[in-house]
Amino acid sequence: KKILDLIRSLEKEAPAAGGMVHFLIGNHEEMNILELSFRYGYVTQKQFQSFLPAGYVAAQEARFKEKPENGGDLTKLWEDLLTDPDAQRLYTRTFNKNYGTWIAQHNAVIKINDTLFCHGGLSAKYAEKTLGEINAAVRRDIDKGDTDGVAMDDDGPLWNRRLAFGGPTAVAD
Repeated sequence: KKILDLIRSLEKEAPAAGGMVHFLIGNHEEMNILELSFRYGYVTQKQFQSFLPAGYVAAQEARFKEKPENGGDLTKLWEDLLTDPDAQRLYTRTFNKNYGTWIAQHNAVIKINDTLFCHGGLSAKYAEKTLGEINAAVRRDIDKGDTDGVAMDDDGPLWNRRLAFGGPTAVAD
């Protein structure tokens, strides 16, 4: 949350300083928007709490503390809530309300001068498409909640890691 808040702030400040911030949609942003982040188990308790409404967090913690058998350690509460489907949906709704629309307005792939930037990599499968076509497809998938399109494709720009892990042959291809 702090990172997204900082990027959003820098996006607004950069033009006044003669610069620009290029925030790219990545697979973690996409998974948060599509409510898939819990499937992969990467959401930490701190992240989970930070995107939930403050009133919900306070109410859950107060209710937990009322029961003497729980002791004072809130770790158990957050471990349980992290796996609770209702709490996960609330997390996703709150994330999307505050950040999802803003994130989805960004690109997944951009070109600055002669350099292409994307979160993952660009495979041969997408190399013939224009950047506009790729970005439109990613946005469309996120908008529609499509988990079978370019946004979730292992060869797509959010997930492809072949250039990073494939060695010199993969890079040459």
